[in-house]
Amino acid sequence: MDSSVLCDSINWCGAVTEGKYVFQLLKSLHLVASVLGQYSPDQIRCLQTLTVACSKLAQYDLHGMFACLLTLKTLKFERCTLPEELSLSSLLQLENFMIMFSEGVKEVAVSNMKLVRIQNFGCCTAFDLRSAPNLKQLRLLGRPEALSWIPTHLRKCCPALQSLAICTRTDLVENKPPTTAIFSQVTELCLAHNGASLFGIVKIKCIL
Repeated sequence: MDSSVLCDSINWCGAVTEGKYVFQLLKSLHLVASVLGQYSPDQIRCLQTLTVACSKLAQYDLHGMFACLLTLKTLKFERCTLPEELSLSSLLQLENFMIMFSEGVKEVAVSNMKLVRIQNFGCCTAFDLRSAPNLKQLRLLGRPEALSWIPTHLRKCCPALQSLAICTRTDLVENKPPTTAIFSQVTELCLAHNGASLFGIVKIKCIL
């Protein structure tokens, strides 16, 4: 790692100071309450893991930054403000994506051949998974209206899905016909819903 290079124009930490260090070979970066300043592709080209927490990112060109992250494998947003539409298509090496209790984003477009894991906790976000054929694990926690796309979407778009966990206040599969095999390829399934639901263990056969 080369930590001797100084750059006056980059500001990852939010404070306006001179001479930020630029870690040209940095592979993992965790930003908290950050302001994204100017940067060059060389300064982030080696990142494999990026976590951004408690940051207002809606006003930034995140897609422009994604295009520079040629080696990124893991991307996490925690309690951030994000743009309404987010596309991960330029992150060609992305394997893991997590969004946790973030605001603003309504849809995430996924077009990633190497993506194997998505986790969405507490966000009103729908996922367009039509180009994620190798997705194997999906973890979702949120309000029912934010998860209504799941039953019909997964069978068509995620043939490789092996592990699925859904936690919401109501049951998403309660009204599906008994002959509908929604999750026939899933080998690990966790459905957590409220006690008022009429969907019981006897009806589990309708979705397997």
